[in-house]
Amino acid sequence: IAWPELLTSLTVSDVGGVQSRPERLHVRRERFAPCLQTRPTVAKIVCKDLLMLELRILDPLVDEELFHTAWDWRPSPKKHVGTNRAPFESFISTDPRQIVIGLFNGQFLAAFVFYEFEPRKYEAHYTSRKDVSRETLIQGGREIIKALFDNGAVEITAGIMARNRPLRRFVEELGFIAGQNDTGSDTLSSESEPPTQSYVKYVLNG
Repeated sequence: IAWPELLTSLTVSDVGGVQSRPERLHVRRERFAPCLQTRPTVAKIVCKDLLMLELRILDPLVDEELFHTAWDWRPSPKKHVGTNRAPFESFISTDPRQIVIGLFNGQFLAAFVFYEFEPRKYEAHYTSRKDVSRETLIQGGREIIKALFDNGAVEITAGIMARNRPLRRFVEELGFIAGQNDTGSDTLSSESEPPTQSYVKYVLNG
C-alpha cells in the first residue's frame, strides 16, 4: 500500500474513480463520499457528546507547524512509558510507508502515526494533548482504524511497555488483543530500552 495514493485519491472530486491495482491504497466511495466537505482530505465524525471531530492526513511538507506542536505535547517520556523516543526527523518523515493522521475539533487534539512494516500491515503510535478526553480519543481512534481497514489494511500492531497500563487499556478498548511479550524497541525508537524492559505486542486484524 502506498500512502501517498490515499492523499492523491482524496484530492480528486470523484473519489470512487480510482482503478484497482495491487499494492495501492484506494478510497471507496461508500466510505468517504458522505463525509467529504469542502476539503477532500477532511472526514468529519460526531462523538457521543455531539462534539464535531475532523480527521485529516498531515503532510510533512505543508503541516510542519502541526508536527512541532504534536512533538511538544510530550517533552519527556513518563517513567511508566519508558525512556526511548523517536527523533523528530522520524516523526516528520516523508517516507511513503508512514502516514500521520491528525484529530481536530477546531483545535489540534491528537496525532496517530501508522508505519507500514509489511504490505498492508501497520505499526501504530499516537500522541495527544493532555486535556483531551479519553472518549474523544477512543472515538477518533475507532474511526481512523475503520478507515484503514476499509482501504486495504489487514493488520495493525502496537508495541507497548508491559508496565504502561493506561495505554494498554486504551488499545484494548479499541479492540487490540495482547500477544507475546518482547524486549525489543519499537520501529520509531532511536534508543534501545534496557533488556529488563518488556513490551507487549498488541494486534488488531481487519
